Parts: sequence; C-alpha cells; structure tokens
Amino acid sequence: MLSYNYKFKGSFYVDRKEINKIEVIPMRKGDPLFRGFIYITSGDYQIFGSDLMLTKDAQIQFVDTVNLLQETILINGVCTPVKMQISSYIKIFGFRAIDMSVAAMSNYQLNRPFDKKFFNNETFKIEKQANKKDSIYWVSSRNIVLSDEESKHYFKSDSTYAAEHTPAYLDSIHRVENKIDLSKIFFTGYSYSKHTETNTNYLSFSPLLFSTGFNTVEGLYFDVNLRKGSYNVDYNQPSFIALNLRYGLANKNFSPGITGYKTINSFNSLGYGYKLGRFVAQYNNANPINGIINAAYTLLDRQNFMKIYQIEVAQIYLDKELLNGLYARANSQYFQRQAMVNHSYYSFVKNDRIYTSNNPLYAANDLPAFATHQGASLRLLYL
Repeated sequence: MLSYNYKFKGSFYVDRKEINKIEVIPMRKGDPLFRGFIYITSGDYQIFGSDLMLTKDAQIQFVDTVNLLQETILINGVCTPVKMQISSYIKIFGFRAIDMSVAAMSNYQLNRPFDKKFFNNETFKIEKQANKKDSIYWVSSRNIVLSDEESKHYFKSDSTYAAEHTPAYLDSIHRVENKIDLSKIFFTGYSYSKHTETNTNYLSFSPLLFSTGFNTVEGLYFDVNLRKGSYNVDYNQPSFIALNLRYGLANKNFSPGITGYKTINSFNSLGYGYKLGRFVAQYNNANPINGIINAAYTLLDRQNFMKIYQIEVAQIYLDKELLNGLYARANSQYFQRQAMVNHSYYSFVKNDRIYTSNNPLYAANDLPAFATHQGASLRLLYL
C-alpha cells in the first residue's frame, strides 16, 4: 500500500467463480515498480492472472520495457498457471531487439503427498533424449503456436544440424582437422580425430617443444605423451587412456606410465580413473615450477629451482556426484617413493654459482633427501 494505488476495473466469471480485474498504478516515478493489471478471485483471493509491465520509469538499464504475463486455469477451484511469458524490448547503442521467453505448464497433480526427502537442491530435470524429440511429439505437446520467425529458426537449425552430420560433411572436417601441420607438431601437438553423429574419437601426442627438457637430476630428458580418447557429443562423456614415456640421459632413468579415465554416467558424474607405472614428480604436487622456465634458469643462469623425486604407483579412484553440487572421490593407491640426486652440472654459461642439491631442505647436501619407502592409502574426499 505504500508503493501502489489500485483501481477496480470490473469483474467476470470463470466456472462460476468471480474474477476481479484490478489496475496497479505506481505512486512514484523512478522507483522499480510495475504497472498494469492483476486478476484476483473473490472470496479466497487467489491470483488468477497478471499482465504487468516495467518501463524506463523503473530505471532499468538497456531495456525499454519488460512485460510479464501470467495465465491460469481453475482445477478443482485452484488457480494453476498454464502460461508464463516474459517479453523484453531492448534498445542499446541505437540497436533494437525483442526477447521473449514462454513457458507452458500442464499435467498438474494437486494435493500430491510428498515424502520428507523429496525437496532438495534440484530445481528442474532434463530427461534423456530431451533434444531428440520428433515433430509429432512437439505438435502434440506444445500448446503455444510458434511464430513465423521461430519456425524459420528451428527449420534452419535442424537443417544445419542434419547437414553437419552427413558422412560427406564429416569427411571434409576430418581432412581439414587431420592435416599434418609442422607448427602444430612442434608447438601444440598433433591430434587425429574421427567424428560421428554421437561421438568424437581422437589420438594425440604432446608437442615436441614440451617433450624435451633439462634439469640437473636427469640432464637432457624426453617426455612423450600419447593419448587415445573419446567423448560423447550430447552428454560430454570423456574417456581416455594416456601413455607417458620419460627418459633422462644423465641418470639413465626410464619412467613409463599409464593414466586413464572412463565416464560411466554423465548425469551423476559417475566415472573411474587409474594410474599405473613410474613417474617423475615435484615435491610440491601442485607443480608450481614450469619445466621450461626451470630449464632456462638452469642453462642460462645456473639456478636449479625444481626439486623432483620418483614414484612408482598403482592407483584407482571412483568419482560420483552424491547430491546436487556435492562430489565425492574414493581413492585407493599403493606406491613406492625414491629420492633422486643431481647427475648433470652442465650449463650454457660459466660463472661461480654452484648448483643446489635436489634436496629441498638442504641445498648443499647431495645425499638423497629420504630413504626409499612404500606405502598405501585409502581416502574419501568431498568437493
């Protein structure tokens, strides 16, 4: 009552129920207030419908007017919404546009009993194959007639989607994407992909620029990554298996390893991953030091910041979304850690600086930082 004036504009009957038409009038310009009409039932004061508008007087930015339209029907005396429509008339930098969102509701279940655990963080649900319905389904289900512009848009979108998934089109995409480019091989890596209507399969290897490096533990080393994987186009279900091959010339250490992940169900993020083999890792598992930057400091200024060790591991983990937004991971692994020491003292420059040891706690101690040891862990993480 402090923001609006109201005027009675008459009444009418629906299923023998009187509906009052009330005009809503803002008291002040400049406040974020609606104007228009609401429809109220007599006796029980239900909202039967609304036709409200926001204008420039409400100080909304970029939008000229916004119209909110709600239509209801009476089911057993209860006003239930059947149509909600929001229309925005936008004007910005001399351009005009109209945006409209329409929602239709049906198949109501009134006075339905709910168990205590029914209501949670889920606000709506998209069923499987929701985007695969044919025209017969939409003709029978959509009670809102499409405009000519919307019909043309859907026809164009469906035609474009069909054309982009024909064998001829996919073959042309394969020829372009899989063309061998020396710059990609050197800087970004090469990937060979094969597309189908539902999946994309690929085989890739790491760029040559990042497959070689230098540090004082391994000297010049080669670190090659080969990956084979796929993902579902509609549900973004990733799966891959990767082979890591690393060899250091100075310490003559070969580190082969396999990592992989398989998505079982993308709707609840159910999947499992694994890791098996020998790997070279930084003491800080967040990998704060970039290998290329460390190699540059080492070769050009005789400063070796990266400290690494060797781990042999057999690991498997399971991921799942327990509730909306709450993820869990069960992680089980067996490992053996082995300390590493410097084997190379080479650099491009000659100065008096002495390389620090690979022991992160004692820079002058070239002995192994810890004794070789084994361990096992079982962890349950919530994210």
